[in-house]
Amino acid sequence: MKSATSPLAPLFRSDTQGRILAALLASPHREFTVAELTQIGDTSQPTAWRECQRAETAGLVASRAVGRTLLFKANEHHPLFTSFRQILISTFGPPAVIAPEYRDIAGVEAVILFGSWVERFKGKTNRNPADIDVLVLGKPNRDALYEAEMRAEKALSIPMQTTIRAVSAWLNPDPFLTDVHKKDYMVLYVADDNANLASLRDQLGE
Repeated sequence: MKSATSPLAPLFRSDTQGRILAALLASPHREFTVAELTQIGDTSQPTAWRECQRAETAGLVASRAVGRTLLFKANEHHPLFTSFRQILISTFGPPAVIAPEYRDIAGVEAVILFGSWVERFKGKTNRNPADIDVLVLGKPNRDALYEAEMRAEKALSIPMQTTIRAVSAWLNPDPFLTDVHKKDYMVLYVADDNANLASLRDQLGE
């Protein structure tokens, strides 16, 4: 099933295309497997494969085979690379940038976007977000989290506001988290071994 185009970036054919291209262009030195891009694009493997082929045909992406695995990487030498990268990072980029920066930090159990950026992404408002609100559940290493926040800010060119709460607080929300629950949010990461967050895991990529 073809996913709808986000009101945030109507020039792209679908959210799937935007998410995959954002991941590739936001991390131009990293190579991705089709399986990884399938998860990032929240789509099927054949659809992710087709998007990679289209991007490679356009010259934005290059591929190489390692054994039986095909790896895709952004082509930094494409004359429009910088322009496309800026557009993609400004629109679909935050999940692609924030998820890998935050998820490997010790003590992080879940990463959730909320606030004005998510509302705009979902077409609920046309207002440009002044910052990106990130909710981290768990007991993360705060120094590592601060460094990740700084790297994400630099990549996205927009301020980050990171809030930390315990997993138990999400399950028994205070007034702040009650408000987050009621509004639009986007789940970027949930630890596989945290059974208490199973309901959040079902919302990954939505």
